[in-house]
Amino acid sequence: MKFIEDGNIRMPFRVLLYLVGALMIIVPICCMVPSMMSRMFVLAGLIVAAIGGYTSFSDTIGLKPFNNNSYKKIRKTYESKDEGEE
Repeated sequence: MKFIEDGNIRMPFRVLLYLVGALMIIVPICCMVPSMMSRMFVLAGLIVAAIGGYTSFSDTIGLKPFNNNSYKKIRKTYESKDEGEE
């Protein structure tokens, strides 16, 4: 089972990232004693949920953040034709 498909994270993994992040936020708030460890757990949950949300949004608008081929094509456009003539 591939994690990345067509330059983006596949839908089941995006949902899983979002849900795991949400659980990492909810569980410490409801069940744990306020401490530094629970705060770090909430912060990690925010980061995981944000990654899931951003990858879903990038798929919605058609971006492919994990596609290496487009990066190489764009990089070639910045090369000038008369680079070696100085």
